[in-house]
Amino acid sequence: MNRSVLAIAVSSVTLGTVMGNAYATDSSELSSPRYGLQRVRHRSRSVWDSVYTAEQAKRGETLYQRTCSRCHTPTLVGANDSPALTGRAFLANWNGSTVAELHDKVLTSMPSDSAGTLNRQQVTDVVTYLFNFNGFPAGTAELSSDAEALKAIRIEATKPEGKPHETQAPWPPVATFSILAYDPATGEVGGAVQSRVFSVGNGVLWAEAGVGAAATQAIVDVGYGPSAIGLLRKGVAPDSVIKQIWNADPDPRPQDWPKEGRQFAVIDAKGNVAAYTGPKATAWAGNKPCVAQGALCTAQGNILAGAGVVDSMVAAFERTEGELSLRLLASLEAGQLAGGDKRGMQSAAMLIVKKNGGVWLHNDTVLRLQVDDNPEPIKELRRLVEKAVAQRRR
Repeated sequence: MNRSVLAIAVSSVTLGTVMGNAYATDSSELSSPRYGLQRVRHRSRSVWDSVYTAEQAKRGETLYQRTCSRCHTPTLVGANDSPALTGRAFLANWNGSTVAELHDKVLTSMPSDSAGTLNRQQVTDVVTYLFNFNGFPAGTAELSSDAEALKAIRIEATKPEGKPHETQAPWPPVATFSILAYDPATGEVGGAVQSRVFSVGNGVLWAEAGVGAAATQAIVDVGYGPSAIGLLRKGVAPDSVIKQIWNADPDPRPQDWPKEGRQFAVIDAKGNVAAYTGPKATAWAGNKPCVAQGALCTAQGNILAGAGVVDSMVAAFERTEGELSLRLLASLEAGQLAGGDKRGMQSAAMLIVKKNGGVWLHNDTVLRLQVDDNPEPIKELRRLVEKAVAQRRR
């Protein structure tokens, strides 16, 4: 054996000895100069430290809906023996655990009928979707699938006191599905909305008799509502209203409340509609107009279970007969049955106007109803609508 071959053999034995004793050797020794090996240390963080990206969460959502939703439901609320993956119970169960523990649980048990079919990276993406759905902020670096890196991240159910989060939005987005509509038989115009936020009717719906209506939501600028009514009052067409308002938006908070995340819709007093869904509105987000003869409406939403929500809303409005309030209500119910807001329900509202169409003298408000905080807001809204309809029919 020549010297070069001997040197290689000795080096191999030495490295093998070091690696073979890795589990029996103190970690400080392994990182010492005599071994020449540097230990990778991962900074301790929590899920509030923006540990994943929005794009990674979108990949995870696709995987979840394809492989996990049939047991845990598309909205993560769970069913039968499959626990919820969102809400207080889920967060309480995992509070104080490491992300590695949650990751391993998903890796070894989901999907329930074919556990282990997802690889580590796929499971990591699914976990980031769970984080996104539960309100933990996204950041600029993807979550690693490395086991040691995941062990260094804690799951904390509540945001630590006084901890700044640059990437977190200053307000929760108005995750909503809404519908605007016009009834040519009565001249009534208005809209209805449901969301998993408190008092959604406080800033989404705007309407003026003989003028039209507007809905402002998602990464919302509430000023879009009165601005839209003002332009409609001047005779500006809905599609031009959309363009003028969005183009005039100075985008004052592009870093955390960008105008590309706005969603708003407009309908005039003739039933012409237009809507805009920005590319940064949280998925699923989109809008759809009515297409059936005589049906004049537009449905839109964000953070929805999927496109089927707005599709179902439009279909329900088109097939339902009767007063505008009942048709709007049927639309909300259909949207909820299709999955609705991915995070659940909390509030709902309805606003309908017509010149002198309300009770008492000089009142253009046919209906202004709000359910601000209720586990079943659409059901409560139906009770109120039916009561109002009955009073009007006397």
